[in-house]
Amino acid sequence: MGDLLKVWADEFMKRNPDVPVSINKGDTSQGIAALISRTTDLASASRDLSDEEVVLAHKHKVRLKKIPVARDSVAVIVNAENPVNDMTMEELKSVFAGETTNWSKLGGSDGEIDIIIREEGSGTSKFFLSHVLKRSKMSKTATTVPSIETMMDSIANNKNAIGYAGMGALSEAPGKVKSLKLQLINGGTAVGATAATAIGGYPLSRPLFMFMDQDPKPSAQKFVDFCLSDEGQKLVETAGFSSIDRK
Repeated sequence: MGDLLKVWADEFMKRNPDVPVSINKGDTSQGIAALISRTTDLASASRDLSDEEVVLAHKHKVRLKKIPVARDSVAVIVNAENPVNDMTMEELKSVFAGETTNWSKLGGSDGEIDIIIREEGSGTSKFFLSHVLKRSKMSKTATTVPSIETMMDSIANNKNAIGYAGMGALSEAPGKVKSLKLQLINGGTAVGATAATAIGGYPLSRPLFMFMDQDPKPSAQKFVDFCLSDEGQKLVETAGFSSIDRK
C-alpha cells in the first residue's frame, strides 16, 4: 500500500499544508507493531489482525479500530516471455506446494519453476498462502525476498519465475512481467486481476485497511476521512486499486 499512501499523502498535504504526513514503508506486521507501541498514528494493512497482535494490543491496553479504505487483488506474476497465460486455483496450489515443478506441465516451455515468495511478515504473503495453499506446505525450493521491488525484479529477470503481488505493483516492471488469469474451477472462466474484478470475480481479491487507535489524534482522523472521501477514493482508482464503494 506504500504507493497508494504516497498518492493520498501528497494530495492531502496540498489541501492541508499545516498537517504533515510522514510515511515509512514496511510490511503489515511492522506497521501493526508500530501502532501498538504507539510509534505511529496509523498503520496500513493488507490483512486483518492476527491472534498474536490482538493479544499484544490488549496487553499494551491499545484499542484499535479497523477501517476498509480500498480493495485490491493479489496478482500471480510471471515473466513477460512465459507463454502460460492462465491457471486454475488447483494448478496454482500445486505449483506453490512443489508438486508441479516444470512449466511444461502447465502448457509452457520446458523449464523448472522458480517460486519467489515474500517474507513472513508480509500481509500479501499471508493472504496469498492461506488462500492458495490452505493446509498444504510451501515448496522447500521457494526463494524468499524482502520487498515488492525485489519480487518484481527477480521475476523480470527470470523467465521461469513465478510470484505474487498486489495488482498495483504491476507498474513496477512494465513490459517485463505479466499477471496470470485465474480459474476458480477447471473449465471455468479465467479472470484477471483488475480494479473491476477486485469487487468480485477474481479469486484472490481482498479489502485493504487502515488501523488506528479508537480515540485517534484529530490529524490522523482527518487523514483517514480524506482517504474515504470522494476525492480520496478517486485517487484509489488512479493508483490502480478499486474504491470501496465501486459499483
